[in-house]
Amino acid sequence: MFPARDAATSDDSDRDNHELKQYHSFKSLSLHDDLLRGIYENRFERTSHIQEVGLAPMLAGRDAYLKSRCGTGKTTAFCISVLHRAFMAPPRPEAPCCVYLCPQQEDVHSIAAILRNLGNHVKDGRCACKELTGISRAEVVDWKQERPSIVVGTPRRVLEADHCGVRCITSRTADCC
Repeated sequence: MFPARDAATSDDSDRDNHELKQYHSFKSLSLHDDLLRGIYENRFERTSHIQEVGLAPMLAGRDAYLKSRCGTGKTTAFCISVLHRAFMAPPRPEAPCCVYLCPQQEDVHSIAAILRNLGNHVKDGRCACKELTGISRAEVVDWKQERPSIVVGTPRRVLEADHCGVRCITSRTADCC
């Protein structure tokens, strides 16, 4: 059964405060203008309840657990935090700064599409996204030339790419399911 209300928790620093800071608009989150333009262009005019409480800890680089019904904006919240992190990283990094783990292969395409739509105004490749649907050793050369900032895939595909010589797993990995 679903809980009566949406739930969002963060790491220990937020638990000590007993209250999570809430942001009632995307503009109040201090996101880059290019990212805001992509958000508004995709008809996200204001934050949902789960985004109000969940985005602040994620944008600060802390772990967050979001639990809510389908269609309340959890995926968008995760995608915005991933894009924000990618935007803050240098362009064309040696290894992806964010890895978005999806529980099923079918989710990979939809998550990558959301990331591309929200980050389509960000220039210089900072939010370049690569879908892992399977990788061969021949694709490793292309991958290294592309150097995407964000990788979307299932845990199995991410590990396969890592074993083929594509550095996917870094200390700055965002795991979202």
